[in-house]
Amino acid sequence: MADTDMSNGGATDSSLKRKNSNADEMEVEDGVDLKKVKQEEGVESKTLKFLAYKDLPYEEQLKKKVDEVEQCFKTFHGSFPKQYPELGDWYRNQLLKWFRIEEIRPSPKQEGYRNKCELTIGFNPEIGKLGAGVRTSHLETERVEISTTDESYIHLPKPMIELSQEFSKFLEPWNDESAGKCPYLYLYIRANSKEELMVMVIVQSETDESEEFAGYKDCVVKFCTEDCAESVRPLIKSIYLQARPAGSTKKSFELPFSHAWGEHHLTEELLDTTMLVTPSLFFNINTYAAEIVYKNVVELADCRKKKTLVIDLFCGCGVLSMIMAKKARHVIAIDPSKWNIKQAKTMAAHNNIKNIQFVIGKPDEALSTAWSNILQAEEVVLIIDPPSNSKPRFYIDIIGDMNNLSKVIYLNSNSKSNVVKNLMSLTEAALLPARVVPVDIAPHTVRLEMVVVCKKFDAYQISRPLGPCEDESFAGPPAGWGQGAWGSGGGGGGGGYGSFGSPDLEEIERRAFAMGLAKGAGFGGSGGGGGGQFYDDFPNGPARVGFGYGGGPPPRFGGGFGRSGPPPRGGRGGFRGGKRGRF
Repeated sequence: MADTDMSNGGATDSSLKRKNSNADEMEVEDGVDLKKVKQEEGVESKTLKFLAYKDLPYEEQLKKKVDEVEQCFKTFHGSFPKQYPELGDWYRNQLLKWFRIEEIRPSPKQEGYRNKCELTIGFNPEIGKLGAGVRTSHLETERVEISTTDESYIHLPKPMIELSQEFSKFLEPWNDESAGKCPYLYLYIRANSKEELMVMVIVQSETDESEEFAGYKDCVVKFCTEDCAESVRPLIKSIYLQARPAGSTKKSFELPFSHAWGEHHLTEELLDTTMLVTPSLFFNINTYAAEIVYKNVVELADCRKKKTLVIDLFCGCGVLSMIMAKKARHVIAIDPSKWNIKQAKTMAAHNNIKNIQFVIGKPDEALSTAWSNILQAEEVVLIIDPPSNSKPRFYIDIIGDMNNLSKVIYLNSNSKSNVVKNLMSLTEAALLPARVVPVDIAPHTVRLEMVVVCKKFDAYQISRPLGPCEDESFAGPPAGWGQGAWGSGGGGGGGGYGSFGSPDLEEIERRAFAMGLAKGAGFGGSGGGGGGQFYDDFPNGPARVGFGYGGGPPPRFGGGFGRSGPPPRGGRGGFRGGKRGRF
């Protein structure tokens, strides 16, 4: 592909016509893809696309976001009885009495709250020259065009805006056609609560060890430390550059950043935990709101210091893992990204936190690796903060096998359209949402974070009568639900089991279920297998119940598993029979 002619207002170089793998974070995280904006729309219109609520009073913004949350769960409440019609009346008439959406938590800071911006370097038609801003051109066009980063971007701190404007001065030589193509591709800026800045510039270069790349570093350092405006220059504490080979489609965190000047990291305090802000840090864009999210997670998890094991699935850089480690006995932090885990280990060491086990891998593989530790825990709290493309169905079986799982705290900040689908997937592990805490993490945009507490049910809990409100227990299913409805299982599981009717044995029965035993049940040996049969009293007469015992406690509504080795995959009986034990 030929280089674009700069005399015609061209882009920095031909490599900018590419899949936008490093597209501005604001275009994605604020809920709008600017690639879909029509060409005839002006820059102001495009700016408002990702600041969709900018012209609304803040209270009205919050109301709109609460309405969206309520609509999500209205959809879920309609979907669950359709998928599980046997539980429809119980769900609508009993469980929903306990479900609640709490008042939305506003962002402590409504303007200038972002701690990171990723700006594209391209042609700015407003000023007729190169600059750093949000990309506005389509991928199909030869020329990369950007908008002016100014005070209309009210979500950016003023030092970020000023630095991005100053950077157009640095790019001035490349406006001359005779200077050749501009090698500078992106300007990333990070900021902490003290408004200290980390500057990251991505340049087109085959390697960061060449003399050419060293020259780029010298130019950027000189500009930031000598030529930049006095108002912003003292705030710059760290400078990095990254070499990006021509045609590379890797994301920025997959390539190394080369330190050019100043501190190697910024620091940020979050709930008595020190966060090391590095170029590749993966973290919430709004530190102030993130603190609100984490406070609510701590409260809802209700960990016991000497008993609770916390599993932080998709832990990112590990900030929440470290916060939970101060509240729980132990934390298993899992993430598929080796870069995230490396960062998390560094920060845990910096904070002198030792009761965290970090595991790199896909959720199902990583959970299998840590399975022996999971089995030994008295209580497990699972935190899931998945990326938008994550599908819980790939690891739902192993979650369902955690008999000691007390609750799941599901965080969603990516796509509201995925909430219902993912929560319905969690029902495969007998998990239902009971409480939702919305947090506004991105004022003036459509984005928010949902903290959803999902409670796990077993046959005992569902079969008991509804207790007093403050007890937060749940009602039993419709009359006669246990009679002949439990399916027989196969593999290492066994038949499902019904509930017990004698109120005099309530505590004994609870302990029996917790230990993987059942009154009158026969046992199939330590390796898993059959089970005995017995009769017990139900409100509407006796029911014949088969209970499969596999050497360990039953994870769901049928079957069991051994105490050693990885968890089983399938073969368990359930309410409907088949591979998975469902409601």
